Amino acid sequence: ALVLIEDGAVYDEYYRAADAPIAGDTLFATGSLSKWPTAYAVMLLAEQGKIDLDAPVTRYLSRWQLPASEFDNEAVTVRMLLSHTAGLVDGLGFGDYTADEELPGLKESLQRPRASDGETQIVVGREPGSEWDYSGGGYLVLELLVEEVSGLTFQEFMQQEVFTPLGMNRSTYQYLGDLENTAGSLERSGESAPVYQYAAKGATGLSASA
Repeated sequence: ALVLIEDGAVYDEYYRAADAPIAGDTLFATGSLSKWPTAYAVMLLAEQGKIDLDAPVTRYLSRWQLPASEFDNEAVTVRMLLSHTAGLVDGLGFGDYTADEELPGLKESLQRPRASDGETQIVVGREPGSEWDYSGGGYLVLELLVEEVSGLTFQEFMQQEVFTPLGMNRSTYQYLGDLENTAGSLERSGESAPVYQYAAKGATGLSASA
């Protein structure tokens, strides 16, 4: 599904399907593009004066905190988490869950995240602010921040404050395999592949249409 936009309006659209119809309202798993609306949600909270982007993220968390390390967790700010400069060394890449597995809760995912390439931990492993290092775990922390500050579940906040106001009526964190009119998942060869679940909503769990 390809949509070209010019001056804020749709200029042209192109859709192509392997074996199921694809249209403008067909749901696709967005993978790591899920981080973009999560960042938007955090910026909304900042705009509303509910968080300070340059404050320690620990100020806003009560259900979980970054594990102790040789570095100062108080130096990790919300802005650093948004920009992958917080010193987290998880490298996530969240792992898949099969359709029949029970997804862990947010706190459990923070404590024991399933990585796509083996065991990992969400921990500060280098000086916060010293360099850029991709961290899916940082966006899982931001998912928790949204819940803690708003008093809503992440999914409720995103629906009420982001998706509905923007007219993103098809965007969802539901399991793609349970929904109608989806692109499913494909192997590189074009053959159908299993549709997996993802525990990290804010980092990789969003499905949306073009």
